[in-house]
Amino acid sequence: MGGSVTAVVKDKSSAEAIPDANVVLCNPVDSSVISGSVTDKAGKVSIMNIPAGSYFVDVRMIGYGQYRTHVFVIDSTHRRLNLGTILLTEGDFNQEEVVVTAQKYLMTTLVDRKVYNVEQDVVNRAGTASQILQNLPSVQVDLDGNVSLRGSSNVTFLVDGKPSPMLDQNSAEVLQQMSASSIEKIEVITNPSAKFKADGTAGIINLVMKKDTKAGLNGSIGANAGNNSRENANIHLNYNPGTYNIYGSYSIRQNERNRSNSDSRMERDSVTQVRSSYRQEVLSHDRPISHFGQLGFGDHLTDADEFGGSGHIMYTLFTRTDSFRTTLRDSNGNIYNSYDRDRYDLNEYHKSYGFTAYYEHDFPGKDHKLRFDFNNTTAPEEEFNHYANHYWTPYEPTGYDSTQIGQIENNNLVSLEYSDVFDDKSKLEAGYSSEFRRSDFNFYAATYDTLRGFYVENPLWTNRFTYDQAIHAAYVTYQRSFGQLGVLAGLRGEEAFTTDNIQLRDTSFSNTYFNLYPSLHLSYSLREGASIQLNYSRRVNRPDGEDLNPFPEYRDPRNPSVGNAHLQPEYIHSLEFGVQYEADIFSVFPSLYYRHTDNRITSVTTFFPNDSSFTARENLSSDESAGLEFIVGLNIGQVITSNASTNAYYDRIDASNLGYASNLSTVAWSGNWTTSIHASRSLVFQVNANFNSTRLTPQGQYRPSYVVNIGARQELMDGRLTLNATVADAFRTQRRQLELNTPYLSQTVINLRDAQVWFVGFTYFFSNTNRKRESDETWHYDDSGG
Repeated sequence: MGGSVTAVVKDKSSAEAIPDANVVLCNPVDSSVISGSVTDKAGKVSIMNIPAGSYFVDVRMIGYGQYRTHVFVIDSTHRRLNLGTILLTEGDFNQEEVVVTAQKYLMTTLVDRKVYNVEQDVVNRAGTASQILQNLPSVQVDLDGNVSLRGSSNVTFLVDGKPSPMLDQNSAEVLQQMSASSIEKIEVITNPSAKFKADGTAGIINLVMKKDTKAGLNGSIGANAGNNSRENANIHLNYNPGTYNIYGSYSIRQNERNRSNSDSRMERDSVTQVRSSYRQEVLSHDRPISHFGQLGFGDHLTDADEFGGSGHIMYTLFTRTDSFRTTLRDSNGNIYNSYDRDRYDLNEYHKSYGFTAYYEHDFPGKDHKLRFDFNNTTAPEEEFNHYANHYWTPYEPTGYDSTQIGQIENNNLVSLEYSDVFDDKSKLEAGYSSEFRRSDFNFYAATYDTLRGFYVENPLWTNRFTYDQAIHAAYVTYQRSFGQLGVLAGLRGEEAFTTDNIQLRDTSFSNTYFNLYPSLHLSYSLREGASIQLNYSRRVNRPDGEDLNPFPEYRDPRNPSVGNAHLQPEYIHSLEFGVQYEADIFSVFPSLYYRHTDNRITSVTTFFPNDSSFTARENLSSDESAGLEFIVGLNIGQVITSNASTNAYYDRIDASNLGYASNLSTVAWSGNWTTSIHASRSLVFQVNANFNSTRLTPQGQYRPSYVVNIGARQELMDGRLTLNATVADAFRTQRRQLELNTPYLSQTVINLRDAQVWFVGFTYFFSNTNRKRESDETWHYDDSGG
């Protein structure tokens, strides 16, 4: 087994911990970087798995002078070195003192998750959260912003480890408006432990927002301008005088989105005889402006007690226009029906606002604590659509109708978590949470009465649907190492109470169910930098309010879609086996995984002889997928950093309960590649590409697609000023094509958008604190033989 080095970095004058300090292990012969890490919020840092040899530690960060330890030895009798406390004192910063520089890797892989450091993404740091997600291994994002993980769209989003109604309600729209500059890192957890809520059959994506904690006044300001009048700007501030910390941020984004969709269908009486054809073309335009603000604080009441809270608000305003052009032809190719339906949606808005509060108590001993959290979030939406219907064949006078759609979701979460590290080999975590969620969908429809000259309510389309859900959960996990074997076992119990109400019909549906969700993570260290892992978890995907709402939205009256109040939760068993190997210049992480899902939730479209369709949410009998994911990291000196991943999987669907084949199967794969070229210490170029192969649906398949993004970053003024230029979808290749072929029907749906977006901009970092680093050098080895 390898050795380890630990330390604590603090401010000498205030004795406050300093997080995010870079601590690097170096070779004394040539000062080359061997390994490294960053300090946590308590100022602690650990560098593990160090092979035998002589080293020194270099501690540095922008705005600080360099501190370098004396040379020390790691061998069989001196494996664990504690450097004690490294103190920082005020002083002038001398740039020439910095000999070795380092930065966080773009992506790091831990035992149970992959961590993507957004600040290191040159291409998309001026973009949105949706664009950042495209670069993550295992993750795919389609043209509409819908996110899937290893081929499954049932993903749970967390913000700072907690549920977020704004993402549960409409994750695609929110992620396309959330500024990447407000995110510190993204964690992808494909097989979560019992500590996490059991929702999300494919896994969890956790967005960790920026919350700076460095002493003094620190912050950054940035702005970017792009094509088609796209602009965004952001500011982040943090003030920490020593005993408390206050932080805040604000970002604004103006976007431009043009889309075109086409839907071509051909019906046959037999394999060769055409009965009729249908074609619809849709042109869409919207120009959203989005505001996101956050304000928070943390206060150390005593050495053992910390209290804090934060609030956020997100507000997005839209103006949308859609033009539907529909043409129907008979078996001879003659038009027998054609019409246009134009939509104008003025001042549609999506909001999210809420607050969190926490209290944490540290008991005597190492990492022995109790934490209480309260989270409240409200997410209202509203849109007011005006439609004009032009009938050309056969000709009819223009008709008008309108819909006003109000939707609001409220979520309250209370949680209590306890953790205790007994020794360097074992850790216990336990917790309890109660989550209460209410969704309210209010749909009002009206038709213009030409004789009376005003709009009249359409009772067939007007409806109101509410959904209430309460989930009570308790969990316990225990982690222990037995030599080279590491074990993390957990069990979670959840009881759910749900009620659906169709208000205008005085009808309700209720469902109460309790389930256990076990998890097991095993790891075994083979040698330095090499280990194997075996993980298992059981999870659930509960239908949300939109899935359950039985009322259709008649945006296109010939092709409505609807939820299903009788949907059941889907349950998944997930098994994963992986190998982790890290060498000096490269790392490899291959993994095999298997998922079995019961009651998979999907969309099924029914086609009618009059060339109309009806799409509803249904439960499939089962779904199975197995795959191989391969992630490779490459670091060539200080010049090239590259990450590549590919995910190939076999998917089999049993749709026999819906009248389809019992074994629909396909083999699909996706790939992602990101390379950064450091032309100099301050100039970086980056290229990102991702590819999705054919993907299976219950009734057809999506055709392959790919996209390439490029960018560059130039640092000036000792890193305080950063200039960036990026181009998304450089070759205009992003598209989505769905195909369906049966003996009596063929359909092709093509979705396009102006995805080619370029940005140029800057970010300026400022701080009123300059410190020089020193240490009390109270070193000691923790080995009994040392």
